[in-house]
Amino acid sequence: MLELDLFLVPFFENKYDSLPLAEQGNFEEMLHHTDPELLSWLMGHETPTVANIQTIVTKIREFRLQN
Repeated sequence: MLELDLFLVPFFENKYDSLPLAEQGNFEEMLHHTDPELLSWLMGHETPTVANIQTIVTKIREFRLQN
C-alpha cells in the first residue's frame, strides 16, 4: 500500500538503525499486522492496543510530522 510507504520508508531509512534493539523489534512486530490496521494507526484513526507497538507508531507519526 503506497500510503504506508510514505510513513514507513522515510522512518526506516532515517531512524531505524539508531533505535534501540528492543524498538527495532517493536517495529518488526508492528509490520506483522495488516495494512489496513497499520494505516489506521499511522493516520491516527485508531490506537494499537499493545503498548510497545503504540510507542513505535507514535515515533513514526512524530517523525512524519517533522519531515
